[in-house]
Amino acid sequence: MRKDINLIVFVIICALIPQMSFGLSTAEMLGYDSDARVLIINADDFGMCHAENEATMDLLQSGGISSSTIMVPCGWFREAAKFCVENPTLDVGVHLTLTAEWGDYKWGGVASSSAIPSLLTWEGFFPESELYVELHGDADEVKTELTAQVEKAITFGITPTHIDNHMGSVYGLAFGKDFFDAIFNISREYNLPFRLPRKLSPPWTEAIPEARQAELIALADSMVNEGFVLPDYLKVISDYGDSYEDALNAYSNMIKNLEPGVTELYIHAAVESDEIKAITSRWRNRDYDYRVFDSAEMRNLIESEGIHLIGWADLQQLQIERMQNETVIESGVTVPTEMRLMQNYPNPFNPTTSITYTLEKRRLVDVKVYNALGKEVEPLIHGYQEPGQYQIQFSAKELPSGVYFCTLKSGTEEQTIKMVLTK
Repeated sequence: MRKDINLIVFVIICALIPQMSFGLSTAEMLGYDSDARVLIINADDFGMCHAENEATMDLLQSGGISSSTIMVPCGWFREAAKFCVENPTLDVGVHLTLTAEWGDYKWGGVASSSAIPSLLTWEGFFPESELYVELHGDADEVKTELTAQVEKAITFGITPTHIDNHMGSVYGLAFGKDFFDAIFNISREYNLPFRLPRKLSPPWTEAIPEARQAELIALADSMVNEGFVLPDYLKVISDYGDSYEDALNAYSNMIKNLEPGVTELYIHAAVESDEIKAITSRWRNRDYDYRVFDSAEMRNLIESEGIHLIGWADLQQLQIERMQNETVIESGVTVPTEMRLMQNYPNPFNPTTSITYTLEKRRLVDVKVYNALGKEVEPLIHGYQEPGQYQIQFSAKELPSGVYFCTLKSGTEEQTIKMVLTK
């Protein structure tokens, strides 16, 4: 009898391994060896201005970087969005924005100003400082605005792979007032992994109070245990030196000293132009970023160091898999723990998507799809089903682009997910 119990426990543990990290790095969870150095090079501020767009688009197409994040509220967003639609295989996420730090170049929110008053200055723009957001921002308004930015990106035809945050305004780095509830709700709802490193290293360990560092690491651990996928490390250059050669050497040293695991290095690339010079006095650093990662020296170094260059889509797929793997094993039989309708994948989709749900007991179920007006467009399932996991392939070939809702109903219980069809 005791051997049978031990066997059941062993089977349970084996079944749960894909869901639990057990101290594995994100690189190991992706299937790499424990000593593998895996790198994401992300260009922030895509869409901020034309000079940023020129550099970012060039680096994405040439492979000098592996991903980028787009600033939806900014004036050059449309040009960046058009590029994303024309290049759908490239990894582009949303650079969630609550600040406008440049002196004479400003932007406001995507949501109505009446819906986000705590996030705007008297001029109607986002504030210059992330401290303003932390001190004055209302949590519900933050969620409203950030959700609106993701929705607008999707409406313009972008299929985002991840989210991060401009100037760290949601992290609560100064006073501990963060907006992570909104961030991880968006991460779960839209299948978008978020930039929160599991381990902190310079310059973060030098700039963030130790107590806050401990809180961020604990939060990252708890999010990973819930199925979210986060990079192991986050890197940025803070000292470029006085020349392009200094910048190249600084980045080269960083690359050579990468720790095992997944590191995201984020940069800000722009071509030299009158536009970027008028926006920021630190334009030269952005020019260096563009030139360094457009150089053969940097590409050769990454290759010679044996570093694996990946995009955020790899983390996105792993997060989707982990979020859907929440079953336990009893006597060798998979038994879901609850009735649950999971987020469809892919989402946004065109024209087909997979809808997955679990039942913890025999139930009479209805699965239906509705349009944004609440009109039923297709009944998918009606009848009794046994405990287990089910997957439906839904085709929207004959439907127009837009937002749709899928419901799973059994008795008085009902669950709904939002699906976005883009054609």
